[in-house]
Amino acid sequence: MIVDRQDDLRSIGKDLKVDGQGTEVRRELCLRCKGGKLLCGKSRCPITAQASAQSDIARKLSKDIASPSPPGFFVGWKGYPKVSLGPMGLAVPHEDPSFLDDPARWYGATIQEVVGFRSLLVRSRESVDIHAARDPPATLRDYQDLVLSSRPVDVELHLRQVPRFHIAFSAIAQPMGPSAELKSFDLVGNPAVPRAADKVTGDTDLRAEEGVANLFDAGMDVYHVQKVLSAGLLGRGKDRTLVPTRWAITATDDIVGRDLADRLRDLPELDEVLLFSNEYMGNHYEIILMPGPLEFEHLESWEGGSVWGAGDGWTVVQEYEPTEGRTSYAAKQGGGYYAARLAVYEALVRMGRQAVAVALREIDKTYYLPVGVWEVRENVRRAMQDEPERFPDLKAALAAAAPRTGTGLKRWVSESSILKNRLYQRRLTSFF
Repeated sequence: MIVDRQDDLRSIGKDLKVDGQGTEVRRELCLRCKGGKLLCGKSRCPITAQASAQSDIARKLSKDIASPSPPGFFVGWKGYPKVSLGPMGLAVPHEDPSFLDDPARWYGATIQEVVGFRSLLVRSRESVDIHAARDPPATLRDYQDLVLSSRPVDVELHLRQVPRFHIAFSAIAQPMGPSAELKSFDLVGNPAVPRAADKVTGDTDLRAEEGVANLFDAGMDVYHVQKVLSAGLLGRGKDRTLVPTRWAITATDDIVGRDLADRLRDLPELDEVLLFSNEYMGNHYEIILMPGPLEFEHLESWEGGSVWGAGDGWTVVQEYEPTEGRTSYAAKQGGGYYAARLAVYEALVRMGRQAVAVALREIDKTYYLPVGVWEVRENVRRAMQDEPERFPDLKAALAAAAPRTGTGLKRWVSESSILKNRLYQRRLTSFF
């Protein structure tokens, strides 16, 4: 079992914050439904589900917390450039504090479990200008030392009030648990700072993008790199700033993905059609790799009644980038696009091949709360680790993938740039 199960969790929360593109949950429906009629069309009530881990923990919360930190650190975005930030401590003891802030190890957990163990982390907060990272005061330097650690560090959080549960859900970041204003902070333990991290963050002549790529190349996973970037530890000295967590997550995926793409363009092309498949937390993936210079396309299909799904059918949004890469933000999909691209490119580097990649993501009603783009990243990573199905051509691969999705083959093809091109456009080689 990944974590202590919270199957018997009871709802005590009254606040639901869904941070992202919008939600079908409306106040007037909630008043009529009261969690029992599912008038919003979702498979279970988001309000009762999101707060279900809180009852036992709330009684144990205190203004003074002495505990290991995973290490955890969060930077908000509201009020930018003056942001709310602070380190995290444990609301109650846990045998593996690092697990609570390490999405790379969460694969297999249910939505309820993710909310449950995120509820164990207390988030402290104080208001700081993002430019403080250029000449950090002593407290911010302690936060930065904490973030650099590769293992949990003992901390003491002294808060101005008992933390309150107000769990926030985001399409980008993982759920956040109880929080309170920070009065004072003490770094009690000694951070274990990897040598590569010390070297990169100590180089004030290195651009932030180079720092992100260097840390990833040195073996630091994206989840740790995100925190380092967020804490204002990367970039030229005069340019260093604190970066809101949600922005740092997508920026890290984008920077690492572009760095991997540069390597892939020098590799030989794939010589067969491969199909990878995986399903987790109401998200089903079919990923097709084809011979050709590097291209990437990500299609999302949302079932009506899912987190962002509207109506009764399937809503499809598409983002694409050509061989040379893209120059604009993937606004229609946001962080999910960059998380999926990263995982596909990681797999191609392991294979030693570049390819044309099409990732089909289908989200059904059982995905009733957003838990962050880590779910996309780990879903695709797991798909790409499995043995693929092999096919003589694209049509055969699509024929195998189509019955496993509800969107329908015609819809996928009509919304895709790559699939239409491959299926209907004659290539120069066909004339010889």
